[in-house]
Formats: sequence, C-alpha cells, structure tokens
Amino acid sequence: MWRLLWIPPSLNYYAPAGPFAAPELANLTKRLVFSAWHMVPRAVASLLSYEAERKMMRAPHPRARLTQEDWKKQRGLLRFGTAADRLTGMPLLLLVYPCLTFARHCDPRDLARGRSLTASEARLELTARLHEMVERLGIAYESGGNADERWYWLAPILLDFAEFPNAARAWWERTELAQIWAGAEAGEEDAGWSRHVDEARETLNTIRDGKQRLGSPPDDLFDVLSLAASAATAAPRAFVRTGEKDAAQSLSLCDTAARSGRAFLSLFNHAEVTETIRAEFRGEPYWLRVLEYAHNGGLQAVLDEYTHILRESLGCADAPVSAMAEKVAAELIWALTLRTASLRVDEISAPPYSREVKIKSESMHIRFAMRFGDERYDEEVEPGGLLATAGTRKERVRAAFNSPFWPFVLVSTSVGQEGLDFHHYCHAITHWNLPSNPVDLEQREGQVHHFKGHAVRKNVAAAFGTEGDTPASSSSRGGAVEAVMPSRSVPSSPDNSRSCRLCR
Repeated sequence: MWRLLWIPPSLNYYAPAGPFAAPELANLTKRLVFSAWHMVPRAVASLLSYEAERKMMRAPHPRARLTQEDWKKQRGLLRFGTAADRLTGMPLLLLVYPCLTFARHCDPRDLARGRSLTASEARLELTARLHEMVERLGIAYESGGNADERWYWLAPILLDFAEFPNAARAWWERTELAQIWAGAEAGEEDAGWSRHVDEARETLNTIRDGKQRLGSPPDDLFDVLSLAASAATAAPRAFVRTGEKDAAQSLSLCDTAARSGRAFLSLFNHAEVTETIRAEFRGEPYWLRVLEYAHNGGLQAVLDEYTHILRESLGCADAPVSAMAEKVAAELIWALTLRTASLRVDEISAPPYSREVKIKSESMHIRFAMRFGDERYDEEVEPGGLLATAGTRKERVRAAFNSPFWPFVLVSTSVGQEGLDFHHYCHAITHWNLPSNPVDLEQREGQVHHFKGHAVRKNVAAAFGTEGDTPASSSSRGGAVEAVMPSRSVPSSPDNSRSCRLCR
C-alpha cells in the first residue's frame, strides 16, 4: 500500500501500470481500526506511518533507518522559485493549467469506450491526437539550436486560444489571476508564483502578436503533452461530468479546477512521495515523473468516482454545476493538503556500565495512518495561519479518509463508532479488542456498510463495468461510475440474487 498515493478506481478506463499494476493490490481498500484503549490510536498510527514512510524514503535501500535529519534535508521539488533571477517553475504550469482543449478532446474515458486499453496504448492514442492538434496551429518557430522548453506549457494555452478564444482571453486578461489561481493554499514557498503568472502572460502575448518566436520543439513534446492531457486536466473533466454547463462557458469553474490542480502539488512535494516516485520512475525532471505516475494510476477515473460520491454526500447533487464544483473542490483540497500530524516519542537507552538512563525525544510524522479523536495534540496550523481546533482537525481527517488519498488507515476509539460514515473507500474493519456490548460491535461494523460503499461500487463495476463503458449505455453527462451506479437508490427485492450478491 505504501507505493500508492491513492486507492485505485473501482472502474478503470485503461489497465493500470507501474505500482498500480501489482496483483496484490487488486482488492485494495482502506482499513478502519477500532479500540477501546486510548493508547492504541497513537501507537498504531505512529508505527504504521513510520514504516510506510521508511519504505518510501529508503526505496532503493529497504533496510535503512529513517531519521529526523533525513527529513530536514528534503525540500519539495515542485516549487515556483527563482535561481539567479531566473524563474525555475515555468514547466509546472503544465501541471496546474486547466486546459479546456485537453479536457474536451483528450478524455481517457472516451478512449476506453467499447474496448480494453493498456496505459501505454491510451498514451499513444493521445500522443497521435495531440500531434495533429498542435500541427494545425501552425506555430512559427526558429529551427536549430537547443530545444525550447516553453513549448511544454505554452502549447496547451495556445490550443485554448484557438479552440476557445473567448474563454481563454477572459481567463488570462484578469489582473488578479495569480491570486484567484492560488486560492487559500498559497504559502511562503510560493513567493514567486505571481512572477510566474506574469511571465506566462507576457510570453503568451509576445508569441501571439508575432513579436517573438519559440525555439525548436522538444523531441518528446507530444509524449509529454499526452500525459498532461490524461492526468493534469482530470479535475475540470470530473467537475463537469454531471452538469449541463461546459467548462468553457464558466470562468468560475475554470478557477475551481485551477485551484484543485495547484493542491496536487502539495501532495507530490512531500519528501517521502518524491523518493518513492523517483524509485518507481527513473529520470529527470521530477515533474515529468509525476505526470507519468498520475497517468499510470488512472487519476481521471479516480477523480470521476470521487466526485460522483461527493456530490451526494455533500448534498449538492441538484445544485448548479459551479456551486457543486466549489463544494467538491473544497473537499478535494482539504484531503490533498491535510497537514502531517506529529507525535513526540521517547527513545530510551541504557548505555553499558552506566547508571543513567538516556531519554531522547523525537518527533514522528503521522500521515499514512492517522488517529481519529479530539485530543489537544491533534491541533495544527491551517493555511492562512489559523489554528485549527481539535474538532476541525477531526473533520479534516475524516474527510481525507473518505477520499481516495492518504490516510489509508484510520485508528479510532469509541468516538468514531456512532453516527459517522467511513464507507466511501473502506470496507475492512480491524477490532483491536472486542467491545463487551454487541450493539457497539454492530455500530462499528455499520460505519462501512452503506449504500454505494466501496465494496458495493467494486462489485457493481465488476459485474456491469463493461456494459457501463460502452457508448450506448454511458451518457455524455456521467462518468463510468455514474453509468453503472446512477445517482438514485435502486429498489431491491429478496428474490433478486444479483442485488444481494452485489451488496455482500
């Protein structure tokens, strides 16, 4: 499980690759642990998180130990920084720009309808399609010399100006674009973000006005664009799956998708995530390896399923698409930017021939597995410098557990067994100790037994997934999960053996 950053989708658009193709992960689900003892959540969450992050940080050297000093040496690589007065994060715009052309014409779901594809085959088809689209633009460039890396992030923007000129112009002409795009998640590390947005706007204007020409395109341009088209624009597609309004007609929807894209940078900037992705996919630059990881993990199908679940759990199924997207994006950003909790542990040692016992206190990061409770040590600083109360932290942890992203394990005392739902991505419970009251036992089990729970969705996808992906049965408004699991309750009958089997 430590090799994955999200739970694979119940219904894939193409066969997963890389770490997501491991056969032992085929039936992966999150794990909910209950205990009546207050020490268990802290102990289990800290030890599981340490072991998962040790494996990630030491992927090339599995038996190595992880220390606090190793963490201090690490720094996020996906940053909008500067070096010698040069902007170093311009290629990252490819990861966060909500390209409308990619969203409409390069949908992995459309590629998968009526046939089975591998991740490589889907990538090849997108590459061919993008090659034709970019060639039609007729962009003038200077041949010879070194490849111009500006092609990576300028090509999607120029495609939007050709395909959706009004929407693209309205997006880029706003003077406050950098602030809108950053949202509430901008931090000190993004001090150069506004400069990057201004540089992108200035370069775009000079290229479109013919005052400047690009250099030769990189040899892997269309291969890289295919990865971005598959994964980097997953959010805008997911937000409009169940709405009538096109993203090109809604500036607020584009803003929401753009902020969601930026939130993914925080996920891939964690030190342990950087190390494990570099171990899975060799080579530089890191941002390209991130795109490769997201494509192989079927990020589009993941967000389609997650959006489908959220629009009902948040009570916004009938809301306008812009309002629905705002609520769904807020929940997504909460899950992606959940701060790592920390727990102080004491390492006790007794040196030989000494009468003194040495106690060394160290901080452990808790993210892969988390505690669920109201303790004071769950407080953290939220974006904007606000101190989160224990109640706020508890809700954020629950929202993250009900997402496909980390934590994969949630450890709780009896506080989590009444009136709360944990079924979105979990159908497995561990009872650290059995309660004395059978009602309490039933309440624990009931937290993951609900309509459209993870087990039900996987069973429905296994039984009807092929039918749901065909053009005849999959509507233009819904994703693959929407096709096989419509947003309404289906009456069941005791005589319907298939329904009973699916719910088991």
